[in-house]
Amino acid sequence: SKAQRAWAAAGVESSAADFVLIVDEDIDPNDFDRVLFNWMSCCDPGNDLIWDGSSGGRRIAFDATTKRPGRRPSGAAIRDFAPYLSMDDATRDMVSDRWDEYGISLDVEAR
Repeated sequence: SKAQRAWAAAGVESSAADFVLIVDEDIDPNDFDRVLFNWMSCCDPGNDLIWDGSSGGRRIAFDATTKRPGRRPSGAAIRDFAPYLSMDDATRDMVSDRWDEYGISLDVEAR
């Protein structure tokens, strides 16, 4: 798979990283929200884990890449994934400025 090739190319087997998330090329690995979103939406723990056997099972990678519709080697179906949606900056700012109008308090102390 693309994720297994990325795991091998990065030389992760010999690194000190115990936990690796593999995402698509178009995702900025420094954008935590986007990486977390892809991990939760694109990783099936039953099919998308890559274990490093040389570490005694200590190192693991999660294939959080977007899967294409079809079948996995196990025969399980792969559903089509919806595209990533996001707001433009103007919409995000407008919504953020109006939280109080929506009755949603972001004030942790008020809870």
